[in-house]
Amino acid sequence: MSKIAVVAFETNYAVCSSMLMHVDLMADCGHKINLLISSKIAPDCFKDCNYEKSYFSSKKDLKNLFKNHYDYLWCTSHVYVNYLKFIVGVKCPILLWQQGDGPSESYMHHHSKFRSFLIRQSLAIAFKMVKGVIFVSNTMADYYRNQYRFNKAYIVVPCLSEFGSFNTSIEKIPNSFVYIGGLSVWQCFDETLQIYKSVRSDDSVLHIITLDINKAKEKVRSIIGDEKNIEIYGITDRSRIPEVLSKFQYGFLIRRDDIVNYVSSPIKFLEYLSCGVNVIMTSAVPEYAKIVEEYHIGTVVDLNSESYIINEFSNKSKEVYNALFDRGYFLNCYKNFLAL
Repeated sequence: MSKIAVVAFETNYAVCSSMLMHVDLMADCGHKINLLISSKIAPDCFKDCNYEKSYFSSKKDLKNLFKNHYDYLWCTSHVYVNYLKFIVGVKCPILLWQQGDGPSESYMHHHSKFRSFLIRQSLAIAFKMVKGVIFVSNTMADYYRNQYRFNKAYIVVPCLSEFGSFNTSIEKIPNSFVYIGGLSVWQCFDETLQIYKSVRSDDSVLHIITLDINKAKEKVRSIIGDEKNIEIYGITDRSRIPEVLSKFQYGFLIRRDDIVNYVSSPIKFLEYLSCGVNVIMTSAVPEYAKIVEEYHIGTVVDLNSESYIINEFSNKSKEVYNALFDRGYFLNCYKNFLAL
């Protein structure tokens, strides 16, 4: 049994929640976990964890924590890999959870080639430092092997849905659509409304679940023109989400074609499937678009189309989720990975 230090720098609750899914997998493989938690993280992020916890607020604190022996160090960013290796002086093997394409994301936000170049160099250095990497999709693994000549040990573990065990026997609302998430440009909310407007009928229903309610209402009035059979609300208690999602037939996951989406593993996709929802999506996330088409559990649309036809609802989404994203399979992936 290995002793694994998991360093938590991320302050985003969603990232912390996804991170814990990996921590649970490693623990269920029989390894002892010690969470090393930044003091900047809200205490409630890890309040329900039963793992050993240590806290740090400085480089000195981290150095003292690493006086303990660890067989592995698991962390969430190439930036932290380099910081822990070169600044803190960590000696144990490092495992990196790679969640996206940092250089491309940086350029998308800042439009700086120099900044993107620096991040790319940092990532390349980190890849040389780590013992292995956990990618979130097979397309991501292929991309990094081609772009960075990455040749270390790796596994692919997508962002699994925490609603996988939920019973989806709830009766569906006929001709119902749902969108859940934020309204950032990259989430293509405007395009989602345009598609819904094209397929909308007198008896169709759209629920928009977002914390940005006022902005969503403005968008609906601007793009669709009215709010007939459209409900907009937020859910802050995540335990309610599976029961709500399970009422709908179709869920939107619209993205534009770019490398950021190409290598991604949107948790929304698996949340929809785990709640028995068919997915309306673009081909921007090719690995998931292929699943939708192969198993007939939704519709892959083209944003350049002038009109849209949505495939008939299939009740197989939950079945497909259970078959392709069984937690036991990824548990075995981690077992073999940590035995290297």
